[in-house]
Amino acid sequence: AKFLGAKATSDILDAWSAAYDIIATIFIDLEKQLYDELGSDEHDKGFISFNIIKKEKIASGPIVSFTLERHDGGKMHSYHPGHLIQPFDDKTYRIAIKQENDHEPKGIVSNEIINNYKEGDNILATLPAGTFMLVENARCHLFIAGGIGITVLSSLIKELHKQGKSNSATLIHCVPTENHAAFAYQMRSILPRNQYHLLLQGRHLLQRLIHKTIKPDTHVYLCGSVSFMNKVEDYLAQCGHPSSHIHTEAFRPSLSLIKNAVKDQATTKSL
Repeated sequence: AKFLGAKATSDILDAWSAAYDIIATIFIDLEKQLYDELGSDEHDKGFISFNIIKKEKIASGPIVSFTLERHDGGKMHSYHPGHLIQPFDDKTYRIAIKQENDHEPKGIVSNEIINNYKEGDNILATLPAGTFMLVENARCHLFIAGGIGITVLSSLIKELHKQGKSNSATLIHCVPTENHAAFAYQMRSILPRNQYHLLLQGRHLLQRLIHKTIKPDTHVYLCGSVSFMNKVEDYLAQCGHPSSHIHTEAFRPSLSLIKNAVKDQATTKSL
């Protein structure tokens, strides 16, 4: 009412109240599902203390990986490919973080971890959970990564390779320079020739490549910044590709979370 002024009729306020109740219920249900995945042990809920046992730069760009193990020696819960950057090994988790420009607020947490945490240090994190994963029995998979988004998509591609289905996967990785092309060697060794595309510039080239690559039954997996994914989703809409075949994972919250939750009761990833 404060912001709408005279336009805040009782009908509008009632509609806003109903919408707020629906959104609140969705997020309460999402949180419950995440906790259900972790079982009944209260020590596995919320933030858990982890030791950093390995820190290394990926490629020659501004991306650093951290390998973690539980400080309390507790159970390491398994996870689906797409939650972290390597297959589950029962002992450790591995994450990747991009270092941002020090003058950009969006990089405060990432830069704090990269600049001030080293091997042997302790860090708090939640256990991995979520439903961003491969679609079973899909014939074609198109992965489109924007920069650091490759850290999520690479694990899905590795899972297809493990299943002997590398031929069904195509990867488009958009980066500002080759130094930002994390996992390039791994992806080239896994994917068939001409199914790994590294794009350094040009939205028109990306658009043409999507048009050339996509098929009616292709499932598309997007990961990157919200602005990048919005652009790619526009390209896919121009192709007439069904939204049911488009799966997204952003690096900050967006309303698509609510859309997905209403549509298929998806849960969000927590890292």
